[in-house]
This record gives sequence, structure tokens and C-alpha cells, in this order.
Amino acid sequence: MSDIASILGQPFDPGAQEASQAWEPLAPGWYNAYVEKEEIKLTHAGDGYFLKLQFCVIDGPSQNRKVFTNINLSNPSEQCVKIGKADLTALTQSLDIPLLQDTSQLLNEAVQIRVTVKKDQNEIKGYKPIDQSQPATPAAPVAPVPPTIAPPAGIAGGQGAVVAPAPVAPAPVTPIRPTVPVARPKPPVAQQPVAPVAPQQSPPTTSAAPVEPWKQ
Repeated sequence: MSDIASILGQPFDPGAQEASQAWEPLAPGWYNAYVEKEEIKLTHAGDGYFLKLQFCVIDGPSQNRKVFTNINLSNPSEQCVKIGKADLTALTQSLDIPLLQDTSQLLNEAVQIRVTVKKDQNEIKGYKPIDQSQPATPAAPVAPVPPTIAPPAGIAGGQGAVVAPAPVAPAPVTPIRPTVPVARPKPPVAQQPVAPVAPQQSPPTTSAAPVEPWKQ
């Protein structure tokens, strides 16, 4: 039958519906998630059972995204059963479940899941407890915090405010002048009293004796 209107009871009107979103697979990495659905299903061949789990991402940019995985419980292939039991062991140990009797014990339990991508589909390849691991989402870079400087008295800023130090004007530089020796007056020299010089008396003049005429 190709008459969709008869199946729906009316022609399909795409304008009355919300279109589904084309989801890209999650980027590989660790995600915080919880078990949203669990179900044991029969294999397609009908010769075994597997546990189908639906995880929901808890936080980060991919919050509420769904990730699915299948864990083999019984299978003709011993290798498939060995891998399935190893995955179930990692999951229950990460959830701190010592003894799993019913798959309902997994519901709403949070764990870290390691997500990979294969053929444009996500696969879960590991489990870790959330409280013993690093944050699943990459931490945003933290800007360096400048040191807190207490504001000086009289400057508004409040407790813990970062106050830039006020610029300090350089002290004026006094030019160095050459030292000029200052001539100081010499103290007056005391003069010794000079004894008066006695006037020299010329020796008495002796009148020459008259020369005799015959002696001239």
C-alpha cells in the first residue's frame, strides 16, 4: 500500500511537524552519563542474549545526548561472551555494584563512559567511576588572576579590590655645582712696636789748624 493518507487518516503536512535534527556523533572522549534505559534482548540469530543500554550525557555541551551499547551475555562465540563479561565487570565495578542480580540495578546510576567513533557511530569502550576520575568535559582555560593589592588608606576600592599603585613622580635632581674655594681674610698681624731711632749726632767738627804759609 502506498497511500500514506489512508494510513495516517489524512495527507501528511510537514509544516505541522517539527523536523528531526541531524545529530553528529559525539567527539571521542570521556563523558559523565547515567543509565537511562536497560533491556535484555534476543540476538538476531536467536541463539543468545545481549544487554542493550542507553546512556544519557549529564553535563557539558553534549548534555542530554544519547549513547547506546550492547553487552553480550550469551553467544555461541566464546570470544563475544568473554568481551561482554569484561565490559559488564568494568561497568558494575565503576557503579560499585558488588553483585548484579537484575539489570534494573543499573537504572539511573551515573558513570563515566569512554566514547569512540566508528563508521560515524558512537561506541562505548570503557567505564570509570565519576568520583574517582578527572572531569569528563575539558576544563575551560583559566585566566591568570592578578595579585590582590590592599588599597592604601584614603583610596576607595573596598576589601579585596585590585588597586593599581599610584605613579610616583621622580624626585627633582639638584645639579651639582663645582665647589669654589672662598678666600677668607687673613687675621691682622700684630705689629711689634718700633723703637724710635735716636738721631745720629755727627761727630764734632774739628777746626783745621791753620796751615802755615810755608807749608802750602
